[in-house]
Amino acid sequence: MNIFYFNECIGEGYNIQTICSAFEDSIIAFRKICNNEQNKLVFEKDARKIVLAGYPLENICRSSKKKDFRTLIYSYLMNYPLAKYIQIHQYIDEDAILQNQYSFENQDATNLAIAYHCDWIAFSLPLSPALCKDRLELTSLSSVSLFLDNFYGDNIETTEDTIREKVFEKSNGLEKLKALAKNVEVLPPFVDAFEHSTSVNQKLILERFEYAKRERVILSEQRVNDDVVVNTIPKRKYVEELRVVNPIDIRVYFHQVDKDSIIVASMNYKNRYGKGDQNNDIESAENMVKNHLGIKK
Repeated sequence: MNIFYFNECIGEGYNIQTICSAFEDSIIAFRKICNNEQNKLVFEKDARKIVLAGYPLENICRSSKKKDFRTLIYSYLMNYPLAKYIQIHQYIDEDAILQNQYSFENQDATNLAIAYHCDWIAFSLPLSPALCKDRLELTSLSSVSLFLDNFYGDNIETTEDTIREKVFEKSNGLEKLKALAKNVEVLPPFVDAFEHSTSVNQKLILERFEYAKRERVILSEQRVNDDVVVNTIPKRKYVEELRVVNPIDIRVYFHQVDKDSIIVASMNYKNRYGKGDQNNDIESAENMVKNHLGIKK
């Protein structure tokens, strides 16, 4: 689960209408990335006790004239207290955090520091340039800053990338591959071969896909041609070959649908190929992709 912690450090000088409007916009944007229970917005305490620029959060929500917003936000406001969402494995040295006296925009940022150590994402209202950043800088007495990932409504794509990165870091094997892009579909022949591969070889495949993405060889509108990494096969429109060459030769057959989507069909080891076997694998992989897309062979 990806936790978004509501950032109470908004500063002063805002009227209730301005805060409410910013909250409405942020919640609508959040709903676009929150289409399941994997993303949850949480609060430190009861909305009646959270005060923003002198206004209780509950009053701010009630001032909205948008019925859909009020219905949605009241379901989110039940997600408290903060301690309820700290997992057992997330050891938080609260004494050290308190000693460092973290702050953001001259306000106590203790809870934001806790969110950082829990690997959460801040949920901020877009009320100032300081709040409209992909990462919030939390300063401290020790002069060591923390940089907390931040969602403020207008950075949906960046936040989705951040979520995928977090999922990738926490996951293993096949899950990491699926976190490579918005839409990664893995077909049964690949799943079977991948899961029966050693962890070392799985890592080699994942690292090769990561490298190819980072260098824009795949999953990019302006793809870079690199035949050493990805071989575009003549007369094959629906299959390409990802090459792992060191320390073992592995071939992974896939199709890039668009900059956000790939289909991974199958894989094999180069040293297992006899005469004509690789061509058969390529043809079979392309047929699997076509069948998956509903394209006649």
